[in-house]
Amino acid sequence: MVVPAILLGGGLAATTHGTKLGLRYAVDASPEPVTNALANFGELTTIAAVAVAIWHHPYITLALALGLLALLILLVHRIVRTLRRLLSGDWSRQARVTTERSRQV
Repeated sequence: MVVPAILLGGGLAATTHGTKLGLRYAVDASPEPVTNALANFGELTTIAAVAVAIWHHPYITLALALGLLALLILLVHRIVRTLRRLLSGDWSRQARVTTERSRQV
C-alpha cells in the first residue's frame, strides 16, 4: 500500500507543479505588472483558503477535491477528443453535419 500511495502522491504533485508552472509562464509572458500581481494574490488566497478548509472541514474539502478532480478528468478527456478530431481533419465533417442539422430546424 505504501508504494502505490507514494506513486500516486508523486504523480499528483508533479501534475500540479507542471500546471502551475505552465500557468505562471503564460502570466509572466504578459508585459503588464497588474496580471502578475493578481496571479500572485490569487495563488496565495487559494492556498490559504484550502489550508483553512482542510483544517476545519477535512471531509468536505476531500469531497470537493475529488469532485473537482472528476470534472478536470472529464475536461481533459473532452480536450483530447477535440484535438484528435482537429488533427485528423474530421472537424470539417462534424461542422458540416452541425450546419445541416441547424438548417433543418
